Amino acid sequence: MAFIVEDGTGVPNANAYIDVPFFTEYFETRGVVFTEDEETIKTWIVQGTDYIEQVFGWRLIGTKMTTEQGLHFPAKFAYTRSGVLLDDNIVPALLMRACAEYARRARTGPLIPDPLTDATGYIVVTTRKKIGPIEKEFQVMGSSGPMLIRSYPQADSLMTDLLNYAGGGTRVIR
Repeated sequence: MAFIVEDGTGVPNANAYIDVPFFTEYFETRGVVFTEDEETIKTWIVQGTDYIEQVFGWRLIGTKMTTEQGLHFPAKFAYTRSGVLLDDNIVPALLMRACAEYARRARTGPLIPDPLTDATGYIVVTTRKKIGPIEKEFQVMGSSGPMLIRSYPQADSLMTDLLNYAGGGTRVIR
């Protein structure tokens, strides 16, 4: 699949909120340099964008501009939590920064890893306890309900202003 960056016009089939130059500049400004090739970085960016759409998609502010666009943004009627109405033809800067942060984390593995389950479908959690010289490892079976999504505090905090309130729905600004 091609690497298609959303440019604020509602690009059909877009699968990335940022391009490689944005990613590179964002991290170089912060003193982080990546030596991986451009194709590898594009893969991370797509994974970061997928994470945003899968985890936050239903809570993102505003409404898609068109039904044909590949990603949630650009969006109309997008009021931030702080009450600012975003322009209809942009990908918010906070979203782009968050995408870069999620993409960076995709470097080390899946952002939403499959849970380890036993034969009955229950989630297995391995715990290790150490008290003095004694160390014990054991497994606890969790529910087979929805899995918990891993959090990435630095990137998640960038998303806060772009999310609807916990109850979802529409917010009235007077």
